[in-house]
Amino acid sequence: MPTRYLFDQPFLADESLIQDALAELQESTPAYVIDSARYARPHNHLYDRSGFDQFLAERYEYLGKMHYADIYRLKEKRPQTVPGVSSTVDSAGRNDIR
Repeated sequence: MPTRYLFDQPFLADESLIQDALAELQESTPAYVIDSARYARPHNHLYDRSGFDQFLAERYEYLGKMHYADIYRLKEKRPQTVPGVSSTVDSAGRNDIR
């Protein structure tokens, strides 16, 4: 299982890297996010992390805090429902639409 780390220190030097990081996260969305940046010691020059907060709010559910980090899990995609149409999922995970 691949693991990816994202450090926020480069954002202090070049905030344009934030958009690059968000684009990479959107292309390959991880199943879990462990966010320890908000508990790090304060820096003299903070960056705007609102893009990351919005990314987490839209795609993840908050599971809780563990020591020094917030833990998030990717939200399940809910199938769209159409009035008058029902569907079931078979044992192989395939939808059976009726």
